[in-house]
Amino acid sequence: MGEWTKLMEPVKGSKVVVYHPQWIYFLTRFGLIETGWVEERPGIPPAPGHLVRLVRVMKDEKIKVLIYAPWNDEKLAERIAEEAGAKPLLLAAMVGGVKGADSYLAAVDYNVRTLSQALRQ
Repeated sequence: MGEWTKLMEPVKGSKVVVYHPQWIYFLTRFGLIETGWVEERPGIPPAPGHLVRLVRVMKDEKIKVLIYAPWNDEKLAERIAEEAGAKPLLLAAMVGGVKGADSYLAAVDYNVRTLSQALRQ
């Protein structure tokens, strides 16, 4: 846990956008700010106007990362991130969610390392 805190310390206070509001405990633990969601309402595809506003916020706030999970619409996450000048970032929302996340600790480790690296770029 100490190593994860150390990795995330330089990016503490960074703002991110998430596809679905499932990351709040993870983000809060490491002092990151959830600025917006792709899904205006959980499980409902976003309206075009919502996406326009989201991209504008991402550009205005200089948000570098849009976090999504394996079951989210990857193409939509990539398109929004590209339009906003951000990076779409697939994180392990569960054990086995990404290659190498074969246990709970491995999933958290993957998420911390991947997110801290993306926010430093």
